[in-house]
Amino acid sequence: MGAQKYVVCKGYYGLGGNIAVLLCAKRVSEILDRKLLVDWRENRNYGLSDSDIFQDLFSSDEILSFDPSFGEGSVWPEYWKPFIGRTQPYSSDFPLTTVRSSDIEEIPRDELNKFDLIVITRDDKYWHSHEYLEEFSQISRCLSPNSEILKTIDNFEKENFSDHTVGIHFRHGNGEKTVVPPDINWFFEKIESIYGSKKDFRVFLCTDCSAVVSRFEEKYPGLVIHTEKFYPPLGSGGMHYAKGDEAKMSSAIEAIIDIWLLSRCSRLIGSKSFFSRLAVILGQSRNLIEHFIWNPIHRSHKPLEGHIEISEDDEILRLFSSNLIPIDGIYFTESGNEKELYYLFTKIATFSDRNPLDIEIVRSGLLRNRLY
Repeated sequence: MGAQKYVVCKGYYGLGGNIAVLLCAKRVSEILDRKLLVDWRENRNYGLSDSDIFQDLFSSDEILSFDPSFGEGSVWPEYWKPFIGRTQPYSSDFPLTTVRSSDIEEIPRDELNKFDLIVITRDDKYWHSHEYLEEFSQISRCLSPNSEILKTIDNFEKENFSDHTVGIHFRHGNGEKTVVPPDINWFFEKIESIYGSKKDFRVFLCTDCSAVVSRFEEKYPGLVIHTEKFYPPLGSGGMHYAKGDEAKMSSAIEAIIDIWLLSRCSRLIGSKSFFSRLAVILGQSRNLIEHFIWNPIHRSHKPLEGHIEISEDDEILRLFSSNLIPIDGIYFTESGNEKELYYLFTKIATFSDRNPLDIEIVRSGLLRNRLY
């Protein structure tokens, strides 16, 4: 490989997660005085058939695209060597997906210098630490959307933002498995704690669910702005799972525009996510005054013991279907003749043969908790 040595960032995640790992890897490359290589070629969400999408999205003189020829040298961790030519391999024998910068801290520098490539595949404790916020802000300056995307961002900001624009990132999930929506009232309360009854602000909203858009527009008529995008049908799952090169590119550009616009807001209120964290880091060097991040009780959803998917009960399923209510996140439990209906962790209704399920109670409970 020659004298040059590298840190390699592999892309296993969505765009926000991949950029988080990239900036963690960039920090390692600066500490070790190495060049950074990024490998998003075969990423399941954004990988293109004939090129590395990173170079199509970003302008950076400090970050190079990975080429399989780089894998001819020695690799750390050594178990990555047989997999180095692939973007996101999986193995039950090796922790390929969780190589963090903190893993190299106990290894003497002389030992690390023996390896041509050091692989990083996961964000680390520094990324999430307030203490390192400014350092990551400085590191993030190596990354800029390409000129065409940047022009779109600049124009949208100029045409829509005011001096008081609060950015909202609301990661709902829209029925995506494991995702627990945050409490929308927490977002409303944060906005009102900042602006009170004043109406001299704008709300820039980024979300993956059209029901969230509707609720914000109802709450703040005439004040909500958002970029144009296609929202999937309610309950059908997340947004950024496009198929085909054109759709993947379009989806990635949408995400970049939203993240960079969030970073240009004067305040940011967000879900606990890579998306929000990246916007906060980018915003540190601009005009971001303060930020607030939702602290969830449940980071993700896994069905509780005894919870049965609604698809297992034909009668409940027909009731939901006839009333045009999506069934994502709906479970029930049975105890004797009584049943309880849940949305994720929250009980919505209790019913039995003698006390039939009241669909209006269900609808009301879901509108409060799921928003549709």
